[in-house]
Amino acid sequence: PTLRVARLARQHVPLALSGDGGEECFAGYGRHFMAERLKRHLRLPRQLRRTLAAGAGFFARAGRDDVIGKLPLSASARHFIRSDRMERLARLLTASNEDELFQRLARPQAENLGRQRPTEPIHCHGGPPLDDLLSRLLCDDMAGYLPGDILVKLDRATMANSLEGRCPLLDHRVVEFSWRLPSNMKVRDGAGKWILRQLLRRYLPQHLIERPKQGFDVPIAAWLRGPLRNWASDLLADMRAESSDVLDAAKIDACWRDHIDGQNRSRELWSALMFQAWRSRANRQAQQTGPIHEPDLAGV
Repeated sequence: PTLRVARLARQHVPLALSGDGGEECFAGYGRHFMAERLKRHLRLPRQLRRTLAAGAGFFARAGRDDVIGKLPLSASARHFIRSDRMERLARLLTASNEDELFQRLARPQAENLGRQRPTEPIHCHGGPPLDDLLSRLLCDDMAGYLPGDILVKLDRATMANSLEGRCPLLDHRVVEFSWRLPSNMKVRDGAGKWILRQLLRRYLPQHLIERPKQGFDVPIAAWLRGPLRNWASDLLADMRAESSDVLDAAKIDACWRDHIDGQNRSRELWSALMFQAWRSRANRQAQQTGPIHEPDLAGV
């Protein structure tokens, strides 16, 4: 979608502004404003949290059936249950401590598909470990997801169309200001980007400020059950045939079955499939040119 928007924009202007960076600076993703609520749930007895997780898991599985239709729920509640958020909530509720909760919020793929869970503390620019859960999540996004995914996509889409893309929210003064703000200036009343919303009230109608986030989503969930199903099955077969210290084939097979049966596990599956596609390609290249060795960086 970003590529097409850039193509359309270039027909009219040579430069376009992007809102990228707003979520990472001012807490705009669901995991950001779920963090404090889930942190409070850690105070509940573990058995009670397991019971709540089991209930959430039941509704996640029943969300595609007639069970939900018989309950007096609002449209937004029905949408929440039918999305993958209910399944994620069930897994998050069983976290035993704040570190485990962070790992499940920040790295669900590693939690659900990997053989090992990353346990290293999150540091920001070499400073001391961050104690606040929201700050840890924002720092993790700022150091990894933003430059390694979001900005790569924007740069490739705009440059492919000779369009200059700029991100005013990533001006260093804005970023520095955002890190001086307390968490309650970013997340409040169950919503993120609170301070930005207050600013925009001066210029935009209320219904535009409060409407749900609408990203450039790609229908990967449907594609994996449709036109990409055979491609994904072949990659998963390759994964089972090759040993891996990174991915757990049994977990991924279970995730694949859940997805085919109606649950939305496309996020985890897509990460695993991209890794396997890269590994298969690297193996083919190695067979042609010899094994790939890690570069010797000693003395660099």
